[in-house]
Amino acid sequence: MKHTVSVSRKVYVGDRLLGEIFYSREFDDSVTPPEASFQAVSEQVDKWAEELAKRWAGSAAEEKMQPKPIRSVEDAVKFLPEDLASLLIFEDAGEAIVARPKRYLGTENFRRIASIIQDQMSGEYVSAGRDSHWRIPKTGGRLSQKD
Repeated sequence: MKHTVSVSRKVYVGDRLLGEIFYSREFDDSVTPPEASFQAVSEQVDKWAEELAKRWAGSAAEEKMQPKPIRSVEDAVKFLPEDLASLLIFEDAGEAIVARPKRYLGTENFRRIASIIQDQMSGEYVSAGRDSHWRIPKTGGRLSQKD
């Protein structure tokens, strides 16, 4: 029996999306167990993502791929492009930064903000009706996808 493993990664340098790498490969169950095949595909995608970041950003990409702590509202705001940051209200909530929309964001702005906060800042969206917000841990944040 055969199984297929597919993995994708978005590659960022700062708030700039360099691209997305998608790799899919078929394996034979009698030769390679699913866990090993997933690890092999993930490692290959990570390798390609690192090469892409290095190619486009040079040695600065290596620096930016290291985790960068978020300790204040100002640190969190720096991750977002100015047009998106201006749509949010940021507040310090102790162990996290909370970002709330000032108004309805629309599908595209919501998607862009969610992608940056989740992928680069290790944040999560808290759906709570009118009190919905993003919660960004103060110790989180990375400038490139490298899981």
